[in-house]
Amino acid sequence: MGSNPTPGTTGGQEDLMLAGRSGPAAGVLTTEMEARMEPGEMLERWAAGWTAHDPAVLASIFAPDCVYEDVTLGLVHHGPEEIMGFRSSYVAVFPDLRVDDMSYFQAGESICLEWTMSGTHQADLPDLAATHRRFELRGVSVLTLDGDRFSSCRDYWDRTTLLQQLTGGAP
Repeated sequence: MGSNPTPGTTGGQEDLMLAGRSGPAAGVLTTEMEARMEPGEMLERWAAGWTAHDPAVLASIFAPDCVYEDVTLGLVHHGPEEIMGFRSSYVAVFPDLRVDDMSYFQAGESICLEWTMSGTHQADLPDLAATHRRFELRGVSVLTLDGDRFSSCRDYWDRTTLLQQLTGGAP
């Protein structure tokens, strides 16, 4: 989304690999900067938050009373503090976590975002010891805008695809 697409268009492949970026994407934005962000820029910030090593990057674009739900895992998180913990738990297991190939469309205050996530399984999951295998899977997030921040996010992705890639199982 380096080209700042308009709603209903597709962003670029650099969208979610912003970990080494300096400037506003590297830290928490000011209220003035957030107020000027277009939806595509906010989604770029969302992506940077998953890729960066600072959980505050992701939390900074969510409203204080937001709800972030990982529908696949049945997890619900309330507020930026819980979002930071959720994001940190993923990165602890997949330290090279990255999201790419982002596209989105917007209808009113709702945004549907398609992404590809990849990483290496370096730490134990509750039901699976670290395999040190790489994975790549596609997913969708549905976000709701509330002024200059997101009030909700629901992530949908295929757990079976992840487990097959981490264990070497057949599709």
